[in-house]
Amino acid sequence: MRDPSLSHEEALALIRELKTFPLLDGFRGRPRADIEALASAIVAFARMATELGSRLTEAEINRIFVLPEGQGVRAADGVAVIGEVCAEAASRSRG
Repeated sequence: MRDPSLSHEEALALIRELKTFPLLDGFRGRPRADIEALASAIVAFARMATELGSRLTEAEINRIFVLPEGQGVRAADGVAVIGEVCAEAASRSRG
């Protein structure tokens, strides 16, 4: 798993590494997808995971629709399962 504190630029680079990137980049005359919004969504999801830390036990977005450029992204479904942090782990994280 990659470092969850990635930047917008790093998220864009990851998107461009996808084998399916040409489909997002206007394949066969289709409109370009809003990859900027997709990168922002990835960064926000990673930030959420970082901020929740060990309380986050599971998280997913299933499916994310990337709309045409300038129109954003939409998630069909998402889940975040948050558990309790034991007192010992919490005290260790506070230093």
